[in-house]
Amino acid sequence: MSEAAADPARWQRLSALFDELAELDVTACEGRLADVRTTDPALADELERLLAADRQIAPTLDADWRAAMAETSQFEPGSPALQPEPADRSGERIDEYRLVRRVGRGGMGEVYLAERAGGAFEQRVALKLLRRGVDTEDVVRRFVQERSILARLEHPGIARLIDGGVGGEGLPYLVMEYVEGEPVTAYARQHDLDVDARLRLLIAICEAVDFAHRRLVVHRDLKPSNVLVAADGSVKLLDFGIAKLLDAEAGEQNLTSTGMHVLSPAYAAPEQFLGEPIGTATDVYALGVLLFELLTGELPHQRNSRSFDVLAQNVTQEKVEKPSSVLRRQPLNETSRRARRLEGDLDTIVLTALKREPERRYGSAAALAQDVRAYLDGLPIAARPDTFGYRAGKFMRRNRLAVGSAALVLVAILAGLGIALWQTGIAREQARRADQEAKRASLQASRAEQQALVAERTRQFVVALFTDTSPLRARDGKQLTTEALVKDGLARLENELEDAPAARAELRVVLAQALGGLGDYATSLAPLEKAVSELRALHGPRSKPLAHALSALAVAHMRTTDLEAAGLTAEQALQMFEALPEDLRKEKIQVRTLLGNVAMRGGDLERALSIHLSNLADRRALFGPDAVELAADYNNLSVAYLGLDRAREAETSARRALELLQRDPDSPRSRQAWVMAGISSSLYLQGRFEETLESVEAQRALTIETLPEGHPMQANWMSAMARASTALKRYAEADDWFQKSSRIFAATQDHGLGINDVNWGYSLLDQQRNVEAEAKLADAVAHLTVAHGADVPYTLKARVGHGLASGRLRRIEQGLAEAAAAIGIFERRGLDSGSKFGEAALAYAELLRLAQRPDEAARWTMRGIDALERALGPGHPQVRELRSGV
Repeated sequence: MSEAAADPARWQRLSALFDELAELDVTACEGRLADVRTTDPALADELERLLAADRQIAPTLDADWRAAMAETSQFEPGSPALQPEPADRSGERIDEYRLVRRVGRGGMGEVYLAERAGGAFEQRVALKLLRRGVDTEDVVRRFVQERSILARLEHPGIARLIDGGVGGEGLPYLVMEYVEGEPVTAYARQHDLDVDARLRLLIAICEAVDFAHRRLVVHRDLKPSNVLVAADGSVKLLDFGIAKLLDAEAGEQNLTSTGMHVLSPAYAAPEQFLGEPIGTATDVYALGVLLFELLTGELPHQRNSRSFDVLAQNVTQEKVEKPSSVLRRQPLNETSRRARRLEGDLDTIVLTALKREPERRYGSAAALAQDVRAYLDGLPIAARPDTFGYRAGKFMRRNRLAVGSAALVLVAILAGLGIALWQTGIAREQARRADQEAKRASLQASRAEQQALVAERTRQFVVALFTDTSPLRARDGKQLTTEALVKDGLARLENELEDAPAARAELRVVLAQALGGLGDYATSLAPLEKAVSELRALHGPRSKPLAHALSALAVAHMRTTDLEAAGLTAEQALQMFEALPEDLRKEKIQVRTLLGNVAMRGGDLERALSIHLSNLADRRALFGPDAVELAADYNNLSVAYLGLDRAREAETSARRALELLQRDPDSPRSRQAWVMAGISSSLYLQGRFEETLESVEAQRALTIETLPEGHPMQANWMSAMARASTALKRYAEADDWFQKSSRIFAATQDHGLGINDVNWGYSLLDQQRNVEAEAKLADAVAHLTVAHGADVPYTLKARVGHGLASGRLRRIEQGLAEAAAAIGIFERRGLDSGSKFGEAALAYAELLRLAQRPDEAARWTMRGIDALERALGPGHPQVRELRSGV
């Protein structure tokens, strides 16, 4: 047995160093090995032997991985896992990339510095060539499906996935941003960073990880070699999401069936060994390991077996020692001072991140970062009990001088006055309590009497209102409709309940909301604004009824397309809910949902998605994972995913929302119609047009059954029917549905009118009905600019389509100018990757052909097809048709 294997602490250090050096290029590896040799020659010799063996026997991750590793840490002779070191392929060309030099090698494959040439630009990239054993059909298909998602992880702390494919030998490869830097633990050691600097590095890592988590991407393989620090101290995470590509979720028909495991044992969370669900808490655990290593120079646990089964068995018994205790065992004098620094909060932070059970760890990377920031700022951390003594101690440490001076004065005062205050205080307190009890009893009696009077007056009002629905009592002899009943109630409030102004104002809000629920948001605005004014006068600038009224008013503003007013009003409501002392988590989630919808309609899709993901997590924590309340969040997520062309995720979210609603017998069935609209739209975006029509039929039946004639939801399913009919080239049916939906959208002043018009306009372009298309797209631009803004994708697409219609009508220069301006905004705002841009680019290409500019037309045709393929996938019918025609 080797010296390191006999000493667990020494083995930990050897294991960490091996993980670090195994992925360095030869020059960097030799330099780092020389550093180790200066302080521990014996450890360097053993490390050198391991590295030499690693170069002869490459680790494998195929189905024989478990069998290929024995308990003795030796590979079994003759195992298919034994593969010779692959030859250096520097100088070779893989597709459009030339391999310059090999810069790293690990379990999944080799990494080369590569150059992209032969196109419109040159680029230095890191090309990761995957090894045999991970080149299955499932891997390639999964990679193609998720590549566009990972490529959108635009964050300064994440090395972006740029491209990927399958090389000439059938091996998948990944192309990533090339980063020059040192592994984070090596950087901290070589620059002799103090504790604060190491903590700031951890915060930067957490921020990058949290960014990806909020986009539903989990790293799963965080370790020092995947976290590089550049010369300027900035952090960059590598391989983000690659582990997800290669290690599928439980239950999927993919790599789990081959027994593949993608992890680094020293940094993996227990659930990765035990086959339990993987989530954001998995990355939090790895962040905890990194923090432990940054603070102590050691790993938190002993995982010195090379057998997966043994590791899985042992991981349930692991106990993590406090980082401060680890430092005290180390021989260096400096560590005793650092150990004192770690005691208390830092120990708690690290141990919380490293909890065995995922639910007991920090809820997110952001929460971990927040506690580290609190520690650096001298503030209390969330992971410790919030006692008075703890908070007082933190305050005194932040304000040592002021507290010390004040304490001297306070002691002197208390010494002189303490006894007298104590004696007189007892007598005064007894008298005060007796007086207060009498006053409280009288006040409570008075309030109870007043509340009873208000309740009776309110009851009489509501009873009278509903009594008049009878034809025998109605003023014109006819039974009132629901809408007329609500409007009549609002009119009566002007002259009734004068002696109960608070109840009148709150009833005004309820009736106005009911009117909005019937689709008449424009009429609901005035009573809501009046109710807000009344409640502010009655309760002051801050109250729960006022916050509810502001929230209802914000909804009405949004529904009547005044997005600026909706956003401002919703922010006021949220600030008010947050300032009130009650537990109003549900109300705050509802207002944040509204803000997400406002962001969606204003074109800020990423912000909308982030808000809705946060709301889902908060509401799940509040109500449980299967509560019907979560249906709203899943539905909102579906809408956000649709705006981002993530159709499958949109369908999954919408179906989950529908499932929750159908489980609950008390949930109004009309809500299901809204969710069905999301399912229909996601099916359409995937090119499943016949299924779209079937889904719309179900939506149509439920809408007719549960909602009044002329409700905006009727226009919604009609518009969906029109789009699907257009895709199937059933133009007569499409025109009929477009006309009917347009009338309802216009009558209800719904924001869907502009979107309906742009879809109708492009349908008319397909039919070469250019005069009608030009007029319809002009209407679309006008409606969309008011409802959503001038620079959102739908508006820009409408402008390009209008330009094309003008060009076909022989006003080519006019059309080109309008279309080029819109295309320029697409590009400046970074909106040139979605389906709306793809359709606009194809329209622009046709305009360029009409202008006799064939080279530019060809280039824009390809840009449009490429954008549609990225957004919709290569198997989408529209993409296949366009590719076949090129």
